[in-house]
Parts: sequence; C-alpha cells; structure tokens
Amino acid sequence: MIPDRPARARYRLPTAPSVWTGAMLSIVYIALVFAIVTAMRMRGPWYDEFYTLYVARPGIPLHQAVGLWLADNHPPLFYALTRATAWAGATIEERRILNLFLLVGACIQIAWWLTPPGLRRIGWVFAIALASAWPAIDRAAELRSNYLAAAAAAVALAALVGYERGQRAHPRIEWAMLTFALLIALNVHLAASIVVGGLVAATILRRLLAHEGQSAVRLTAAATLAAAPMLLHLALSFGRIEANTRDFWIKGGFGAARWAIEIEVERILTANLPVTILAVAGFLVLAYRSWQDRRLAAALDRAITLGVGLVIACVLMVAIHLWRPFIIDRYLVTLHPAIAMILALGASALLERIRPLLAVLLSAVMTIATLLAIQTNMIRTVSQASWYDTGRTIAAIRRGCPSTLVHVDWNGNRRAMAAPPSENRAVFPYAYRLVAARYGFALATDGDRSMARDCPTLFWTEHVAGEKVTEEGLAAQLRADGFPIGRARLIRIGDGHVLETWPTR
Repeated sequence: MIPDRPARARYRLPTAPSVWTGAMLSIVYIALVFAIVTAMRMRGPWYDEFYTLYVARPGIPLHQAVGLWLADNHPPLFYALTRATAWAGATIEERRILNLFLLVGACIQIAWWLTPPGLRRIGWVFAIALASAWPAIDRAAELRSNYLAAAAAAVALAALVGYERGQRAHPRIEWAMLTFALLIALNVHLAASIVVGGLVAATILRRLLAHEGQSAVRLTAAATLAAAPMLLHLALSFGRIEANTRDFWIKGGFGAARWAIEIEVERILTANLPVTILAVAGFLVLAYRSWQDRRLAAALDRAITLGVGLVIACVLMVAIHLWRPFIIDRYLVTLHPAIAMILALGASALLERIRPLLAVLLSAVMTIATLLAIQTNMIRTVSQASWYDTGRTIAAIRRGCPSTLVHVDWNGNRRAMAAPPSENRAVFPYAYRLVAARYGFALATDGDRSMARDCPTLFWTEHVAGEKVTEEGLAAQLRADGFPIGRARLIRIGDGHVLETWPTR
C-alpha cells in the first residue's frame, strides 16, 4: 500500500493587520512625515505663530516667561515645550520641528496600547483614519498647541480603549501609562480638556453600569490625578480668563458653535470615505449580532460610550460658548481622534468577519484613500494665506523701484493690539519686523511721515481677515495721520493688504 500523502496546507493570506497591512501602514506614515516636513518648510506663518515665537524666546527669564504663558488663558505646556526646543532654530519654520517629536511620541504610545492581539485591527484603522484627517498636516505645520492637543487626545483615546483590555503590561505600569496619557491630554488647551474629559467621564460611567467598580475607581483615580494641574490652573487663572473673554474676537451664539462643531465632524467623516463606509457597514453587522445575542457587542459598546462622551463634551462646550464665546474650528481639533476611534471600532469589526484576502484588499483601498487625503491636505495647507504673501509682494515692488518706502499701517491692527493679552502690542511690531527682514526691506519708523518721490510708498497691514476696506477709506485715514497721499491703489493679498500710494503733486 502507498501511504497517504499528507494534505497540503492551504495557502492563506494573513489576517489584517499582517505583513501586507503593516507594509501599507509604513507607506502611509512615510508619506505623512514627508508631507508634514514639506508643509512645515513651505507654509508661511500666521499671527498666532509669531505670538508663540515671541513668548517662548529663550532669552526671557523663566519666571517672566511663565507669566507670559499664563496670560494666554490656556495651560502653558506647549509654550514650555517650544522654549525647550529653541535649539532647533530661530525661525518659525525651524521651530515647527517640535511637532515631529510629538508625532513620534504619540505613535509610540498608541502602538503600546493598541498592538495586543485583540486590539491590533482597531489600532491599524485608527492610525489610517488619523493620517487622513485634516489636522494631521495642517495643525502639524504650525507653531501652536493645536497639534499637541490632537496628538495627546489620540493617545488618550488609545489608552481609554486599551486600558485593562489588552493586558499589555503589569497593572501598575498600565495605570501609570494611562495617567500619563490623560495628564498630557487634559493640560494642553481648554477645549481639548473638555473633549477628553467628556470621553473619560463616559468611560467611567459605562464601567460603573457594567459593574466594573474597581476598574472605574482606578480610571477615576488616574483622571483625577491627571486633571489636577488643569484644575489648579483654572482656580488661579479663572478671573483673568473671564476678563480676557468679555470682549472676545470669537463670534458668539448657538449658531456659531453648532456650525464650528458640524464642520469638524464633517471633515473627519469625509476625510477617508472608505473608512467611513466600512465603519457604517461594521456597525450594522455589530447591531445585528447584538440583537441576536441580546447583548451589545464589545466594539459597539465602546463606540456608543465614546459617542456619549462626545455628546457630553459638545453640550458643555456650547453652554460655555453661550456665556463666553470660545468655540472655533481649530479649537475643536480633539474631535478628530475621537471620531476616528469610533470609525476604527466599526471598520475593524467588519475586517474581523470577512475573508483574509478581502480584508487585505479593503485595507489597500483605505490605504490609497489615505495617501490621496495626505496629498490633498498638504496642498491645502501650504496654499493657506500667510504673512509671507504680503511680504513677497512688497519685496517684488521694491525690486522694480528700489527707493520705495514701506510703512506699517497700524489702523487695521489697533483693536487686536488693544485686546488681551497685553503682549499683542509687542507681537505685532515683532512680526512685521521679522517678515521685513526675511524679504530684505526696511520699515519706516512709526513717527515718520515721509513718502517716496520717484517710487510708490507702501502701507502694509496684516492679520485683518474679513475686514472691509476701500482705497479711499484707507487713504483718508492715512491723510488724517499726516501722510500727503494723492492717488492710491489697494492690493488685497490673503488676510492682509498693501496700499500703494503716490504723494500729492
């Protein structure tokens, strides 16, 4: 008799995440880092970045610097990190490298939480969704705390989903890592603290309802310890924050708050449509399984919990906004990681229930969509208006007529300079000087009323987005200030303008 041959092992593609999906994720994050670095170098600065650079100058005594940081309403963590990385260079473009370090740190922590076997698929889709989001490049390519808020919230989301679920390490180490994640996320920005706080509150409540009392106590202890610096900051600074926002530049009312929240939700849902579609399909499958089993599926349970947390946070933010306006789109950056995690829970549930080959193919579709989103977001980021736009225009006019004089027209900036914090009065001249030095032209002194004879005299105003001005209106104000202006031509550029004038004859 001929012995039976052993059955040939049937070849199967590994389930996602696998070598294939791991390679896809590597490609995505190589592309993302390249796009971030490109945007950091090519994007011109806006006013708030000059503010950051000014108050985080290494030459200021530390005790004085802390006072400047606290005057900006929010916790001083980002300013401290910016000062600590002053070695990176003197320009805004060079100092933005801080956000690359934040990206690396966030990726390491997210991987720590979401690489245990039961959470890897969630982690993969979460990473893809985050890379597709608008803040992944736009907020990374600016010297402000918004990117730190987004990255810290992403880590906090990974910690809330993974805590006591992935059995990643010794319980004490896991609790310490959770506390650290919440410590950063709750102490960057007031709006970010509210969003992360709402997610934490919902998670604690859900664990109490699930009769996981000890887990809820440990989570509460971590959150309380992590929130202590923010609570102390609010206790010491509430009077100043309240005074600073009495006459605030942010538009008030329910409509403005609702619109800002709606825009951010729409941005993340449309950032990577394959992820969103797969997430919806996954939640439908989970809902059906939950109905069959007469109990919520774990992923659906987590998603509902996070959704409740977002509702809590949004209700609280709108209530505060009706009292003191503070909601604008860039302050809502932490909504992106929260919604990305909800999408990841749904999409990963679907990937778990389909054939490995189909899972890899769908992962490839999500990867391609992510790469396209990265390209789109990079182009949008570098094309945004900046102070360099007007600076380049002035430099081009002076190249054509070298004796052109350049004055700063302060009339458009007086209200912003008078608004708290008081450092605005110093930051505006500082910003104009930096841009003028970059493009190689000098600025007339404030008391100078001279005008060029054979070349135009330029009056430069930046950071006046949405202001309705006319040539004659600007010229009339300058004539009242003592300038003998004859004819004028208004050049609108981005969020600023240049008034090109010639003296009376």
